[in-house]
Amino acid sequence: MRRGYLFMARSRVNRGNLWSLSRGLSRNKEAYMVNLFSTDPDPNAGQDGTYSRSELLAGFCEFFFEICLDQIHFMEKLLRLEEVESRIEWFVEKLSRGEHQELHPRASRLLRALFMHGNVERGEGPTILNTSKTTYRRILRSLFSMGLVESDGPKSPLEVRIPSRALPFYFPNLYTPSVVGAEYWTQMAGASRQTVDEDEGPAPR
Repeated sequence: MRRGYLFMARSRVNRGNLWSLSRGLSRNKEAYMVNLFSTDPDPNAGQDGTYSRSELLAGFCEFFFEICLDQIHFMEKLLRLEEVESRIEWFVEKLSRGEHQELHPRASRLLRALFMHGNVERGEGPTILNTSKTTYRRILRSLFSMGLVESDGPKSPLEVRIPSRALPFYFPNLYTPSVVGAEYWTQMAGASRQTVDEDEGPAPR
């Protein structure tokens, strides 16, 4: 899961607030304050010998790690990274329909490869898409124009980017259903979002 967070930060997705320990501490504020103050007792209050300083510090560490694990599990349910490839396919399918056809249907193959690996050598594109170099260049231009792909230069590897337009499709549980539409939730989200909402309440912003 740590790899997933680092990857999304590299992709410039809400670097500072995507996952914050402050959320877990605020939900357990009273226990947090008790554990925090117990590690630094008043030196003038005397010692009753019940707990040593190291035991009190160990208790705080245990509490802190439990909060970390709780928030990691919450984000796992919220992001559902194991399903992101199918959500990328849905995003491309949505934009390949209709009169304008902003994306080629095969663009999802390259986007999935970029998401899973972070970057892809330009020469690998036609093989990944299983298409001609001409079609590949056309697909790549559309991905660049939409901000879904980035590169440092014409010969540099392709790197994944996740613009605001794609975020509700890549990570729908971060948004209300009205952003993506009822069709997505009927076909893709199912009971997963309900499970997250029941366990943890509204998604953090």
